[in-house]
Amino acid sequence: MTPRSALTALASCAAAFVLPLAGATAASAGATDAESATGDGNRVPGQVVVKFERDASVAARSAARADAGTVVIERSAMVDGLQLLEVEPGEAVSDAVERLEADRGVVHAEPNFTFEPDAAPNDPFYQPFLWGMHNVGQVVSGSAGVADADIDAPEAWNRETGSAQTVVAVVDTGVDMTHPDLADNIWTNPGETGSGRETNGVDDDANGFVDDWRGWDFGNADNDPSDEQWMVDGADKGGHGTHVAGTIGAEGDNSLGVVGVNWDVQLMSVKTFPAATSYTVADSLYYAGNSGADVVNASFSGSGFSELVHWAISQHPGTLFVTGAGNDGLDGDASKRYPCAYNLPNVICVAATGHRDQLADFSNYGDETVDLGAPGVNIGSTAATYRRPDDPYMVMSGTSMATPMVAGAAGILVSRWPEASAGQLRDALLGGVDPVTALNGKTVTGGRLNLDHALDRLDLVTPPDTKITSGPTGTVRADSASFEFTGTLGPTGFECRLDAGPWGACSSPHQLAGLSQGEHTFEVRALKAVGADATPASRTWTFDPTAPVEPAETTITSGPRRVTTQRPRARAAFGFTGQNVSSFECRLDRGEWGACTSPRRLSVAAKPKRTSHTFAVRALNSVGEPDATPATRSFTVKRLR
Repeated sequence: MTPRSALTALASCAAAFVLPLAGATAASAGATDAESATGDGNRVPGQVVVKFERDASVAARSAARADAGTVVIERSAMVDGLQLLEVEPGEAVSDAVERLEADRGVVHAEPNFTFEPDAAPNDPFYQPFLWGMHNVGQVVSGSAGVADADIDAPEAWNRETGSAQTVVAVVDTGVDMTHPDLADNIWTNPGETGSGRETNGVDDDANGFVDDWRGWDFGNADNDPSDEQWMVDGADKGGHGTHVAGTIGAEGDNSLGVVGVNWDVQLMSVKTFPAATSYTVADSLYYAGNSGADVVNASFSGSGFSELVHWAISQHPGTLFVTGAGNDGLDGDASKRYPCAYNLPNVICVAATGHRDQLADFSNYGDETVDLGAPGVNIGSTAATYRRPDDPYMVMSGTSMATPMVAGAAGILVSRWPEASAGQLRDALLGGVDPVTALNGKTVTGGRLNLDHALDRLDLVTPPDTKITSGPTGTVRADSASFEFTGTLGPTGFECRLDAGPWGACSSPHQLAGLSQGEHTFEVRALKAVGADATPASRTWTFDPTAPVEPAETTITSGPRRVTTQRPRARAAFGFTGQNVSSFECRLDRGEWGACTSPRRLSVAAKPKRTSHTFAVRALNSVGEPDATPATRSFTVKRLR
């Protein structure tokens, strides 16, 4: 299994966002020491960010602001007590911060630090652009690589390619949500989607943001977190978030451009650049965690400690935050960068490596603060279509490009075991690295990301889960039975038993014959190195040769009513169940009935004019009689222009 890599004529620029948080107040418990302020160029002049205690009254907050000589510019819609303040003429920011910090109703106050990019140009060239996922020693930028200096993505994809239930947030410049390799993997807010809720002007999910059905733009305070042009000194810095998103989750196996670490995933766009400050970044990270992101990609770093950004991350211990080490080529232990150096159990910091397993010359490092390396030099991924409408792919380099390799890998682990904690994900990723000489003494692990090994580590510590997918139920007239079953997370085998008898090795399908008349219970449990499934799957039924045959009943439990796509074919999946079932048959649009299992995945031609289709499924009872009234669901398909 190999990744798609049909990229052509690419323009590239090495880029990673840094947060020049040069002035910082004392760090909170568990965080490393902050660095002192060095000037006003790294903050918004005349602005302060404050977080009040939750129980501080309106009057107390007003008095604290007045005493500090400040007025409110903006209040956070999501984080209670977080406010952006403007210092009144004649007042110093440092004095306002000091007065607010002394107030008993204030959790923390700090200058409103700015976030800026750190970029170096790279020449356009052709190359096998996905070497970071699968390196066979191919030539990259004029030099041969080292075989297997990659994350072992194809090996991992034999077990897991991602899930539409996994959510990875991209906190960045936004994401091009119309990109043909990303459109079908874009997250939509379930609380703001459907029945016209996308544009009804109402905060339907009561999260403080109106119509945030595709995420939020915290710079412009609107519901369009799309990637767009961002000119800095004559250069366009837009497209960064789209490139990051493609590495995490460009759609796989669709015959287009590139593939992400996740073939299927939900990419949540949370836009904070270019108007990024500690106020908007804290709000953005909090929004991502509060909106259900399993993983947050934060491809930025900074030289100063922000108490508020630290707080926003700490409030979501179940979410894994993956961040870059920075692009200064410095020892990150001596010259700390944040969020990288936050001493939090749900943060991973990533250095960049090249196609010969070398530490990138621009990458920061540190055997105390930088956890691992990942491919980040000459990485091909999706480009914003406004920049490259005819060929929306490009090459970029930076720790910003290494970070989504790890965030994407975390997404794969979540898809395999959704119940995994952020700590378990972190342990699997760090424990599964390939040792690399160039990273020895330069990172905590001394290694480079290996997704396949991370899956191995996760499988070792996660219990198996067993499910029976077919077999008799209710009362049947047959003295035989056949059961099919599966186990999640790489079971090493199965054990079965009948009617509480002894367990014995078995495989699916498992056949039973010569059953006595009466009730029977079949049980099966998956086996792994950590032990057997503690809650075996079971199915009880009754054999009565004289009983009337119960008719089968069928119910569709899930499936779309409307599908839109930019691809020539649309995908749809339908879940179903039934009573008195031995098997199922499905068909589409009055086609032939054929055996199927739930979920049934369909691929349907998509045309600019909306077309209607009907999916039908019927259960078959123990003697093969189909449900006389099959369950049906009609849906429409439209290809977007």
